Amino acid sequence: MKALKIGIALACLTSPSLAEVHICTGQLFDNRGSGITLGDCDLNDLSPAEYKRIVKTCGEPNAVPTGKITNKSVCNVRAIVEKKPDGDRLVATRVLSVAAKH
Repeated sequence: MKALKIGIALACLTSPSLAEVHICTGQLFDNRGSGITLGDCDLNDLSPAEYKRIVKTCGEPNAVPTGKITNKSVCNVRAIVEKKPDGDRLVATRVLSVAAKH
């Protein structure tokens, strides 16, 4: 029984996708390869309602293929994020608050 408890504790400590609160900061981008990003955060897993909330506050995302920065707003999204095991990518799963500097 003791070995089972230790195994469960280790599994919890080494889980690759532990959720945490993080502030994603930067300009909103729509990139064909990676989708919607904000700073070091991937916003592709958000619900349509949460995405609309971000766009309403921060403006439409910049399109990377055009090379034009049409939206110069700096957006701050406080969100629940998970670090994915494939690298340093943080995936936002829930938005807590949104603010922007225009």
